[in-house]
Amino acid sequence: MFSFSGMAMRHALTTLALAAGLTTAAAPTSHLTPTPCPVPVPPTATNVRCGLVDVPLRYDSAATAKNKLAVAVIASKKPTRTPLMILGGGPGEKLIASLPALAALPADDPLVAGRDVILVDQRGVGFSKPALECPEVVGPLVDLTALPEQQAARTSAGVTACARRLSHDRVDFSAYDTLNNARDLGQVVAALGYPKVDLFGGSYGALLALQAERGNPDWIAHVAVASLTPAERNFFLDIGRSFQGSLDALRAACRADMMCASSYGDIATKLNRVVEKYAKSPKLMTIVDRATERSVRAMVSGELIASRLLSLLYFRSSLAYVPQLIDRFSNGDFSALVAGAGGPPPTAEHVVR
Repeated sequence: MFSFSGMAMRHALTTLALAAGLTTAAAPTSHLTPTPCPVPVPPTATNVRCGLVDVPLRYDSAATAKNKLAVAVIASKKPTRTPLMILGGGPGEKLIASLPALAALPADDPLVAGRDVILVDQRGVGFSKPALECPEVVGPLVDLTALPEQQAARTSAGVTACARRLSHDRVDFSAYDTLNNARDLGQVVAALGYPKVDLFGGSYGALLALQAERGNPDWIAHVAVASLTPAERNFFLDIGRSFQGSLDALRAACRADMMCASSYGDIATKLNRVVEKYAKSPKLMTIVDRATERSVRAMVSGELIASRLLSLLYFRSSLAYVPQLIDRFSNGDFSALVAGAGGPPPTAEHVVR
């Protein structure tokens, strides 16, 4: 039987290393330098401010080099609760990019009601400066026509080229780690003038929240986490095992549900067969995206099938669609593999349309 725990994540670009050390209360060594928001916000969102906060490149050195963190604040008109700082996942999630959607939320939405919401692009990410972008990697990752081994080789070459370019620009890679990300959060809170904030993070953001909490810094009121990976585990190396566990749980849930079981049968057996088939013999196909009616050329492989399902298993709201997708794949319907190709990430409804 095919085991997803044995499928290596070919595009893991780094591993997490939580350095030992404590995050303490941050002295207000910086302030928010106002800037225009780097993404569009609704005209009615007059309560949004954006800017840059200078933080030390290294906290263990007297050197004066700085990073500039991109920060956005959605201010409550009637604050009654502790401000909320949302932490990006990944690592590498560009959180400021989500500002338009968050700024458009109604004032009574539970996320924003009665409190300020703070977004930060972590050091090296998004609109923070410098941004350690790797355009050399993007092309290979979005090329749906390549064989998995070709895509892996091109991605690896892109990573090498990016690292060489950034090294030539004298980027100090050792300064970009979780410990410094956690220290930066305290600097941002102090720069904004908040005595305390609540932290929320999912996935890598959860790890970052726990690292920030070490030493009980006085600027943290509460911490909430989701999709937590224990600090002693490596998220990238554990993806296969976690994926397999999620599929096993979904299989059991489908078996226990009369409608799911009668509609889709043994989804695990169906999935194993289709993944094994296309892992051994990938096939270049022309596939129609049902939502846009666009025709897309894609190399259907076991890895592409697994990666699409993995993305859906991240969210509870899309779990109910997975048995249907597995059934479609087993019957040769691969439209879900190209949903949203060349555009923004598709919703679960888009994928299964």
